[in-house]
Amino acid sequence: MFSVIVSIIAGAIGYLIVTFHFQPILRFRAVRFQIISDLVFYANAINAENLNVEMQKRVEERRVANRRHSADLAGIYCELPVYYKYYLSRRGMDIERAIKVLIGLSNTLEFEPANKAIDNINRCLRIKPFD
Repeated sequence: MFSVIVSIIAGAIGYLIVTFHFQPILRFRAVRFQIISDLVFYANAINAENLNVEMQKRVEERRVANRRHSADLAGIYCELPVYYKYYLSRRGMDIERAIKVLIGLSNTLEFEPANKAIDNINRCLRIKPFD
């Protein structure tokens, strides 16, 4: 009987640890990797003026993706454990700024401000620039 109670308690503690500590961290990492992927995929989809229909569609997809990533990042950041937020800040990540800059990037249609925003996102999320 004692072993059953200990097993139930251990299972409950394990569930709480996984649910409130590891899942938010894994979701944060997944969103960060998706942001990296979309920054590369939509790198040339900044300005839709004088472009064909397909590129205009990609510009709109980029804008929606940046807004979605900003919302996802904001939601996940609230769920992260305090010690992991501290770890991210010690590594030089500024997640709150990245959230704001992603929204700004979604509203940007000019190359110069978009490139500045992308550089800022790279710094905030510690993304190594691609050559």
